[in-house]
Amino acid sequence: MSVGGTLTGRRQLEKLVEVNGFDMESRPGRAHGVPYLHDRPGVVGIVGQILGGQQINIAGMQVCRDTMGGLALIVLTVDSRLPPGVLAEITGAIGAVVGRPSILDE
Repeated sequence: MSVGGTLTGRRQLEKLVEVNGFDMESRPGRAHGVPYLHDRPGVVGIVGQILGGQQINIAGMQVCRDTMGGLALIVLTVDSRLPPGVLAEITGAIGAVVGRPSILDE
């Protein structure tokens, strides 16, 4: 795994700016990576529906892609830990290759 970061703003807050070659911008925290799915419509809605059904609040979601319709990466930050099996459910529902819990946990 390759991760790039920076400090930004007056308060010098940490931000992720690159994960495995995908450009992004996200605050580290309870971040979960759902890498390598094929970019297509409806993926964000599926993720939101699964998490909403579990009463899990999304603090941030960044979808990064290499090209339109190409490979994509979702970096998802939530307010609480994901219960066992939820990341696997998301990964299966959107047809991702793999999900990775807590890519940069607090």
